[in-house]
Amino acid sequence: MQRKTAFIRWVVVPACLLWGVVEVFALLRARIWSATAARPLFDTKLR
Repeated sequence: MQRKTAFIRWVVVPACLLWGVVEVFALLRARIWSATAARPLFDTKLR
């Protein structure tokens, strides 16, 4: 039982934290990409 709790603490918890970081990073990247995707339209209209 002690080994199982250690496994959960050292494998499952870091995996959940890493997944959360990746999820937040993907959301931020999608928001930045959508913001920059509208910018080339302005560039083509100005020219």
